[in-house]
Amino acid sequence: MRPVKRVVKWVCWLIGLFLVLMLIGMLWGLTPYPKPPKGVRLTPLNPPLALTDLKPDNAAYFYFKACDQMGSYTNKSSSQMDALLAGDTNTDTFAIGPTIADCREALNLVRQGIAINSCQMPWVDSPDTSTNRTKLSLLGRLLICEGKFAERAGNTDQALQNYLAVVKLGRDGTQGGPILDLLIGNGATARGTQAIRYALRGQGVSARSIAQVQSQLEQLRTSGQAYDETLRYELLSSKQMCKETFAQANGLWMTTQTRNYNHLADAAFGELIEDAKNPFWRRHSDAIFHKWSLEGRPVWTWAWNRPIARILLAMMLPPIDTPGRRAVRTDVDFQATITACALRRYELTHGKPPEQLTDLVPDLLSLVPIDPFDGKPLRYRREGSEWVIWSVGSDLKDDNAAWHEFKYQTPGEERKGGDIFFKSTEPQDDLADYLTRKASKKSS
Repeated sequence: MRPVKRVVKWVCWLIGLFLVLMLIGMLWGLTPYPKPPKGVRLTPLNPPLALTDLKPDNAAYFYFKACDQMGSYTNKSSSQMDALLAGDTNTDTFAIGPTIADCREALNLVRQGIAINSCQMPWVDSPDTSTNRTKLSLLGRLLICEGKFAERAGNTDQALQNYLAVVKLGRDGTQGGPILDLLIGNGATARGTQAIRYALRGQGVSARSIAQVQSQLEQLRTSGQAYDETLRYELLSSKQMCKETFAQANGLWMTTQTRNYNHLADAAFGELIEDAKNPFWRRHSDAIFHKWSLEGRPVWTWAWNRPIARILLAMMLPPIDTPGRRAVRTDVDFQATITACALRRYELTHGKPPEQLTDLVPDLLSLVPIDPFDGKPLRYRREGSEWVIWSVGSDLKDDNAAWHEFKYQTPGEERKGGDIFFKSTEPQDDLADYLTRKASKKSS
């Protein structure tokens, strides 16, 4: 019986040791904390602002006064706005006028903010501030709608100023906040630049007006927040979310798990921040996401090594990939719209598009714009009296503008790759795509 007791004793010791190691691994980890790349800066240059910190020298002060002015306003003309922005003249857009009138004071406050050069958006620290982002998005759409009505009345210059205002609002929206702000800001910028490209094709636009728009776009292009700085704000945001997640736990559990997450997040975000400083074609974000992902990894490799914090980090990181590509897409939008301005000025002078973009240098462009995805000059092709500009897109493969990376897909179509292209026929192409989707949605 003595050997049996000895075996039972050793088994109990092993089980106890296993449980102790598991507890230590879950609370403190069995390996040293990973460290961010040496020398990388993890904190933003400007500390986050609260709503109460806003002052009149900050454009965001007027933007959020505009949100307060709107109160609990509910937009009842959203579908009509979609039709107007798409160029659908067969849809009644009468209700948009009263909507603009209802929001007139808020729109004037937005214009006051746009006139200020400095902007830092307040921190997303409550549901109210998140709701305000939605209101700002609506106000940006209303500015474009107001511009569309000005175009219909023959006042193209006023329309272009409205569209530039939305681009400025979008660039301001990226300042001082995490990825949510970046997405909303870049969305507004894309709507503004698209409206400008549409307006360039109109008959009432002059070469002088286009030159002024081109100059302002070149200035606005460099005014947005760099993506690595956005990641620094996102790091702060993720730490705040982690702290709130463990807020209801007991003291030891909350303290250790928060500390674990902060160390892991510093290391993971530090690698992403360092990588984001590189041009897109030299980034290795996929490898970094794979390194910190738990998918496909044996459980024993991480279950005893701060598993709660690792799971939380693995949940936080995937949504960061798309905004990085969207930030580069925004630069493509700027480069293409600036080029479209130069092309339109050339057409007004010569009556036809140039054979190649180098024909625009140096009179209309200082140099041929670079594709921010691969570092090569933007591609261009003349198609009779029309033209197409394109970027290789996020897959870095030149498909000769055969299909678009994210536009003009039929409902339910699964497609990978593609280029990001901008044609002189973009208004007609976008309208056709809008009508197709509208018909498909109606039939389903």
